Amino acid sequence: MNGAKFLLNGNVGSVSGPTIKKELPIVSSLKFIKPFEKKNGKIKWQFREYFNKSGFYVVVRNSGKVAYIGIGLNCLYRAAIRFIEKRKGKNYFIAFVLSSRNNVYELRRNFKQELRKIPYDSSYQKLKPFLKDLKKPLPINLLQFKKPFKNEFTKDGRKITTFMNTFSKRAGIYIIEEKRPGDKWRIVYVGKSLKKLAERTYHHFYPAPTHPYLIEYSKNLDYFDYRVALIEISPLGKTPANFKAEIKSLEDRLIAELNPPGNTRGKTIEDYPYDEEVAKMQKEYEETRKRLGLKEGEDPF
Repeated sequence: MNGAKFLLNGNVGSVSGPTIKKELPIVSSLKFIKPFEKKNGKIKWQFREYFNKSGFYVVVRNSGKVAYIGIGLNCLYRAAIRFIEKRKGKNYFIAFVLSSRNNVYELRRNFKQELRKIPYDSSYQKLKPFLKDLKKPLPINLLQFKKPFKNEFTKDGRKITTFMNTFSKRAGIYIIEEKRPGDKWRIVYVGKSLKKLAERTYHHFYPAPTHPYLIEYSKNLDYFDYRVALIEISPLGKTPANFKAEIKSLEDRLIAELNPPGNTRGKTIEDYPYDEEVAKMQKEYEETRKRLGLKEGEDPF
């Protein structure tokens, strides 16, 4: 099973074999196999040749998404077995990359950089057929909007993000939707990032962001609902200039078509003041906390 085809999973569109081999040399060299066969209740491992060899191994799901990248400094065979044995009930494929012990970590780092060039999903591919027709608005309904935070928390009490792990250090466009009580969803902001798509998106949802020129929706999280759609764009087969222009062009078109208030009012917090509704809700919220004697960070609702 070819590594590039399995990992790409159809998400890069027209990028062909020669480009893959040139820009993704490690990915294109991978040969995936089933880790074991089971006969008469006994397991037979299929990669005995990696016994006492050093390097790293890549485990992927049936969907082609990477599940784990592990290292075997002394024995790839044993390292991979330890991972698979804990997850025998799941369907995985595995591939190996041999390396000297001194180069294992650098080679794995290079592999991760290659992975970031492979789109995580096909959102951009869904829009591409409509890009040539400038007279019709892009079908935003084809995108998948999700809440920026899950209903789960870390051990230190922070909300778990929806996109950070999958879209970190990638490039593309993000679209933010807002829903006020009694109203419909409306798009309030469109932005872009050439290197850190998830990180840039979440700067809008953290208090006191490190980038003060971005509108900070974190102040409204207690009163309004938010959803985000990410459109990842791959640099594969493109010059840096063309890649940058492609992202900028899509951002400009979306802003022109959607007319989001966060973009049209200006990109500073001062240009996007709270309206009376938000101010009133915030006052009621603080009064309720004070009346209940709650400490900082405790939610009255």
